[in-house]
Amino acid sequence: MARRRRRSRRRGGHRKNKSNLVRNLALALGITLPILWVVFSKTMFDPFEAPAPSFRLAVPRDVDLFAHRLALSSDLDLSSKEALPSPVIIQRWMRTLPWRDFAATDWARQRGVPATVEELYGSLGETVAMDTGPIDIVTDLLGKECAVIGRDPWTAGRFAFLFRLSTKAKVAVELLDFMGEGVLQGATRSEMVDELQPGHRWWRIDLQDGSSWHYFRHSDLLVVGNDGELVLDVQKTLAKNGELSLGLSRLYRDNVPEPMAAPDERFGTDFALDLQHLIHAYDLLPDEHRRDEDAISNVLPSLVDVERLRDAVGRLEFDKRRLDLDLFADVEGGALGATDARGGVIGSETFKVHERLGSALSLMPRGTAAVQVMNVDLSAFLKSVVEGLDPELVQLINDSIRGVANWTPTFNVHNVSQLIAELDRALTGHFTVAMRTLDHDIPAGAQPVPTLALIAPIRDLRAWEAIAQAVINGNQVLGIDSEEMWQQSFGGLGTHKFLPLPITSSEGVSWIVLEGETLVLSTDPDFTNDIIEAYSGRGQAVRGEPGVDRLLEAYQRQMVRANVAAWIDARSLMRIIEPYAEWRAELDTAIDFAVVRAQERRKILRAEYPGYVELPPPEQLEQAISERLDTLMDAMEAERLASTVPAAAQTFLESWGWMGLIKQGSFSLRLGEHTASASVHLETVID
Repeated sequence: MARRRRRSRRRGGHRKNKSNLVRNLALALGITLPILWVVFSKTMFDPFEAPAPSFRLAVPRDVDLFAHRLALSSDLDLSSKEALPSPVIIQRWMRTLPWRDFAATDWARQRGVPATVEELYGSLGETVAMDTGPIDIVTDLLGKECAVIGRDPWTAGRFAFLFRLSTKAKVAVELLDFMGEGVLQGATRSEMVDELQPGHRWWRIDLQDGSSWHYFRHSDLLVVGNDGELVLDVQKTLAKNGELSLGLSRLYRDNVPEPMAAPDERFGTDFALDLQHLIHAYDLLPDEHRRDEDAISNVLPSLVDVERLRDAVGRLEFDKRRLDLDLFADVEGGALGATDARGGVIGSETFKVHERLGSALSLMPRGTAAVQVMNVDLSAFLKSVVEGLDPELVQLINDSIRGVANWTPTFNVHNVSQLIAELDRALTGHFTVAMRTLDHDIPAGAQPVPTLALIAPIRDLRAWEAIAQAVINGNQVLGIDSEEMWQQSFGGLGTHKFLPLPITSSEGVSWIVLEGETLVLSTDPDFTNDIIEAYSGRGQAVRGEPGVDRLLEAYQRQMVRANVAAWIDARSLMRIIEPYAEWRAELDTAIDFAVVRAQERRKILRAEYPGYVELPPPEQLEQAISERLDTLMDAMEAERLASTVPAAAQTFLESWGWMGLIKQGSFSLRLGEHTASASVHLETVID
């Protein structure tokens, strides 16, 4: 019994010693950990500090550029340990045949397009593969959240970069206080203090090449930039809890859409731009006073006054199959809303894009290259179109209108302005324009306008019928062969009428008023017939093409409204551009032979007959020189047609080579008196 008691005491003593050890260890940790925490907090940072807010709340409102990305690590291919990490999307684009074809063109090579992309591809890979010791650039610096901001970025190049740091990276930044000289290798590091608000401090690093960088850390946010004032302004914005940040501005808060997918599932960046800085830096202002033989080039600048666009925000998202862009901008004052000055588009009634564009695509036959729907002030819009025409052509149109009116005394229209007024009375401004490739030869010298169709609801059927009947009655004035005029009844749908027009690149004018409510007018009776077939349900429509509904769903999801929207089939559109390229090249390379002939004549006289430079040469000599000049001019024109024109046409087509990367796309534009917005959705060729 005594032995048992002794064993029992030994067992109890062991438990007591173990308990004392645990208690002493807990006491030591209880004393040591707070001390370590205090020391670490004073020398490094508080391990329990709250993370910095979203970068949107750290960016000053007056920046000219902001681009923000979450989960950048998901954009990079990190699977191979041997190859450099690289952007997944760029890899896929560069592997496509259309990209290789485009990159191989002279136009792209001369502008450094393939070199720029390949340089970006390589530099990004080298950056994320850089040996930074224990710090991984992707996971510790770039991967979670990053952003770039700028002031005068396009001209002065003032930038700052924002990074969401890992704990390891935070320690590395703070270690610069102790290891700066050794790590910076010849650069000098100095602390900077804001003279006006001494509480704001940051660090400046001066490099041996004379450049300098500025930085500070706020919790897990690192801000690095080449402009100290910009870096300091980020710090001041944080100090005021983002009250004056870009993220809390009306434009940004109310208009940047939510992402379509999680950041690691789809590339997405929200951004802000000062459009005026961008437009002026790259000289993007159209010359409204420039007159061109191409009427389209003359009309476009009158529709939108880009000089009045101000700050813009938006979101860009893309994956291997789709690219989606939403943009919202402020417009200076109400002057942009003057419909008469801006082609009748600004401030017009908006529509739901998915409904209106979807209805138009249900009416258009397959094979259509592009469809555009618009709400405009029709009178102002047509006036802008006429203003874009050559004055001599306008005079010819006026003469034709007066001639037509002579055949119909009740048709009291004698010039373009009066015709526009009648059209405005007959039709609404809610119209659709469609185009497809020409299926016939183009007369020599004629501008290769594609086959066009216009669809518009009828406002006053009698007013339209009066216009149509006046044109039919005055067919001789328009050079129309009455024997080639015809009409075909489609029962309750209406009567299809056709008038052949000479000289132009179109077949003529073809129209029908469907069920007395909707005008369909085209430049080719076959196009009109195909639209009738689609309308009646007997023909196949664009709406049934693969991918069209996916493009429309993007507008439906965000309930996008606009006063202009469009859809394109990229391959069909390129077939329209090809003949236009030849016509444009012919126009752009035309030689002013009167000027060239005078210059060459003077050269001949100076070189061979200096005595007649200022005096008229004898008639026989003048005749000989004239024959030489004729031969020279003929040779120059032959050379132009044989090589210069084809080369210019090829260059024009190559500039559109990027279209080969797109299958189809859609676009919408809302132009209000004080705000504007645009949406772009593209389906790519990448599988």
